[in-house]
Amino acid sequence: MQFLKRLVVALACALTLGLACLLALLIQNPETEEHEHTWIIIFLVVLLLAGILIASCLYAIFKSQHYTEENEILNKQLDHEGTMYSRTSELYERTRRLNHDLKSYLLIILGYLENAEYEQARLHLVEILDRQLKMNLIHYESSGEINAVLNDKLSYAEQHAITLDMHISGEVPREDSMNVAILLSNLLDNAMEAAEKAELRKVQLEMYEEKGMYYIDIINTVNASVLHHNPKLQSTKKDKQQHGIGLKSVRHIVKQLEGSLQMFEEDDAFHSCVSFPMQKG
Repeated sequence: MQFLKRLVVALACALTLGLACLLALLIQNPETEEHEHTWIIIFLVVLLLAGILIASCLYAIFKSQHYTEENEILNKQLDHEGTMYSRTSELYERTRRLNHDLKSYLLIILGYLENAEYEQARLHLVEILDRQLKMNLIHYESSGEINAVLNDKLSYAEQHAITLDMHISGEVPREDSMNVAILLSNLLDNAMEAAEKAELRKVQLEMYEEKGMYYIDIINTVNASVLHHNPKLQSTKKDKQQHGIGLKSVRHIVKQLEGSLQMFEEDDAFHSCVSFPMQKG
């Protein structure tokens, strides 16, 4: 695709140069014989038509690339939605199973207490707390999608020794919850990937509502300036085309939310800040 684009641009430049030369020839030699004059005009018309054809090809190429990028973003979002659905189902199943088992646990403890076996009751409670109820689950308002993302990222942070601080308030509009969940997933993935390379592995998430706007601020530690070495924030992974979709997806979602995205560095930390109106239009 890149080679084809360069070829078309080169041909367009060559045709433009040819047209300019022929026009200059006509202007400098007005006494040119009539048949030569006719052939030059015909050649100019052919060059003009070729230029129009090349312009049409360029437009088709750029349009095709735009549609390809749109499809990649949509496919990425579908993948995220599938993952979040799976995570939500998993959390629901774990909660349902725990509720089912809790009655049995309480009946066993009640039996110990009725028989005055207090030490056994205490040990059983300790076992339940250590083995059965050891789940650090986050419940964010009524959004199952956002809950799934936050719990998934918290689990990842714990497994990779990353401190993930979350301060969440306000309420994301229900119609925006899926978009916000996908946006959070992409930005938190990028933040934790960068934090893993830093000496102090820390990511901070703040979500809050203020004056009709909803704000999402994600801050992660860095060892060196990201924007200095990579101002366009291009993916540093081997599969650049695939891994570069995340930020495109974020920008696409921010546009859908009629919001804004800011990325900057301050005090050895990288900031990703999103804001959007609670009511659209």
